[in-house]
Amino acid sequence: AASVATGLWNDLPSAQREAFQTQFDCCGLLAPQATDTCPDNNNHSLPGCQSAIVQFLEKAFKRISIVALVLVAVQLGAVVFACILSASIRQAEEEEREREELLN
Repeated sequence: AASVATGLWNDLPSAQREAFQTQFDCCGLLAPQATDTCPDNNNHSLPGCQSAIVQFLEKAFKRISIVALVLVAVQLGAVVFACILSASIRQAEEEEREREELLN
């Protein structure tokens, strides 16, 4: 996860890095660097953003996983319903044929 965070951090434009640092109250990737523009941090005492990035990604992946599992459950429910409906229709058709055979 740390290598993913490093890759994401390095790919961010400086404006987005600053916005991320402001939102998550952190500075730099691992620790404040001289080149980092930190939010209201003259003494560079804020933590690095790597842990914030990892936590953000873990939370996002957890939400995506939950949505995916709910969708799988809905799909399985739809398949079960379709099978039950198909069996019911087939049974009704067989009963109708049996009635017609008895009448003829």
